[in-house]
Amino acid sequence: MERTKSQSIWWPSKRGQRLLLAAVLALALIGTSCAFLRISHPRDIEAFLGMAAECHPVWKQFAFRRYGAGDSAQELFRRFPPTRRTEFGRYGVYSFSAGPSNSIPFTSLSVVTRDGKLLSAASGSCTWQFAFFSSADPELDRQYAAFVQARHHKLEQSRLLRLEAELQKFYGQHDRWPTNEAEFGWFVTGEKPPAEASVAAEGKFRTRYGLGKQGLPSHATNPLGITFKSREDGALTIALNGEPDLVGTVTKPSQ
Repeated sequence: MERTKSQSIWWPSKRGQRLLLAAVLALALIGTSCAFLRISHPRDIEAFLGMAAECHPVWKQFAFRRYGAGDSAQELFRRFPPTRRTEFGRYGVYSFSAGPSNSIPFTSLSVVTRDGKLLSAASGSCTWQFAFFSSADPELDRQYAAFVQARHHKLEQSRLLRLEAELQKFYGQHDRWPTNEAEFGWFVTGEKPPAEASVAAEGKFRTRYGLGKQGLPSHATNPLGITFKSREDGALTIALNGEPDLVGTVTKPSQ
């Protein structure tokens, strides 16, 4: 009799056994699903909710492992054309966003390829981040840095050419070169530097309330980040600050 009583205490009834089995199966299903979806932290759940609400539909292809590291990106890009493409050397960086290509997306999914095969895929917004997979490749960082530097240099070259044209325009309107960088900046941007009186008043205000000199406007501001230098032949050289190898020479317009 004691043995039967002991068994009833330590072993659940048939109904209890079924409930216990159901709980174990539910936990196993949840664990398997989390492993399949790469969910290992509560923040990953937040990321999935964000992707479901805001992300480009391509996120499902990676979430459900239809594409992974080493797979060809050709079919993926055929079905889901990237919103933006950046290609350099063996590599490509592609982004997908739900809005138009000329908008600033709050949520985006990025894919990196090497030789046309997927290297990494990740999604994120200002409040969450999630990586589907990533393969280390030190050469990617080096080539991307070189690409960004070359692109920046090209953009600065174009800006220098535009500023040279504006200098020619300034001389044509005033029959002289600008006397300083601030005057030319005013001519190009249309924003007049603050007068001496307004600068002095701003300084008194900051001194009165102990704000110091940080952010104090100056009548000699250089909004374009440039440096002028007059030449003996009457021409003017223009250089971009921070770009020592980008220097242009502007001659006086022919009469």
